[in-house]
Amino acid sequence: MGLVLTMKGLFALTAQLDISFRAAVPINEPLVARAWMESHDGRKLRMRAVITCNNETVTEATALFISIDPARFVANQ
Repeated sequence: MGLVLTMKGLFALTAQLDISFRAAVPINEPLVARAWMESHDGRKLRMRAVITCNNETVTEATALFISIDPARFVANQ
C-alpha cells in the first residue's frame, strides 16, 4: 500500500491497518500482491490489498492513511 502512495506522489501515515489471513501461506511458492487506493477524501486515503497464491486469496488488508505535507513532517523532527 505504501508503494501505491509513493507512485501517486503522496506522503501519508498509517492511521489504521486491518489484516485478515484467509488461508495458510505455502513456503517456496510464488505470491502475488496487489494494492490499490479505494478512495481519497480530503486527507483520508482508504487502501485495500490482497495476496494470492495459486489464484487463492491468502491474505486481505484494508487501511486508512492520513496524508501530510512532507515538509511539515520533516520540520518536526
